[in-house]
Amino acid sequence: MARRLRHASHRRAQWDQRHQPQVKALNVWIESLADAHHGSPPLIAPHHRASRAELLVIGPGPTPAAVGPHGTGLLSTENDDAPSALLDHHLRRVGLDPDLCVPWGAVPWSGGSSSSLDLRAGAQLLPALVDLLPRLRVVLALGGTAQDCVTWYLRDQPEHLRSRGISLLRTYQLATPVDGPDEVLRTGAVEREQGVRTTFARVAELLGTPASPTLVA
Repeated sequence: MARRLRHASHRRAQWDQRHQPQVKALNVWIESLADAHHGSPPLIAPHHRASRAELLVIGPGPTPAAVGPHGTGLLSTENDDAPSALLDHHLRRVGLDPDLCVPWGAVPWSGGSSSSLDLRAGAQLLPALVDLLPRLRVVLALGGTAQDCVTWYLRDQPEHLRSRGISLLRTYQLATPVDGPDEVLRTGAVEREQGVRTTFARVAELLGTPASPTLVA
């Protein structure tokens, strides 16, 4: 459910369950990535059943509600911010269960920049991340930063996804609709939204859940 982590009791429960079996291996690995230079990456919220996840969604970095002094410390489609809520919406719209995806950041560390060095560092983590998701079938890169990171990853490991039959899709970074007098901006936003919707429909098709017109608009 979108923005559910705004509720303190649910935040505490998810944090306390961060080493449950479905996310334990992944979160122990993420905890090992903390260092003085990059800081600590947010963990994967345990409602995401990583051991069964078929979809890895890579955005630019941790969403606002995941990091900072009042952040949840978790990557989740339930975080109380627009990027997380939009991801939840687009997944549900095509009939996909958000709990069966794993959200990730191209630069996963808290407060990380998107310099070329940071993107290379993020790209070097992707082989291990993919290997920790035994049922993975689709990787979706959202926006230019994520796509650049995936490009570095595939330059270093060109057969890593293909050898497991994993599909790679790319689309725009998720954004709220533009509402204003600028027709150029509105037209561009409509084109981006259509591109996002088409890509998510393709994800559903690849995962055997074709989009239905009866789902959330």
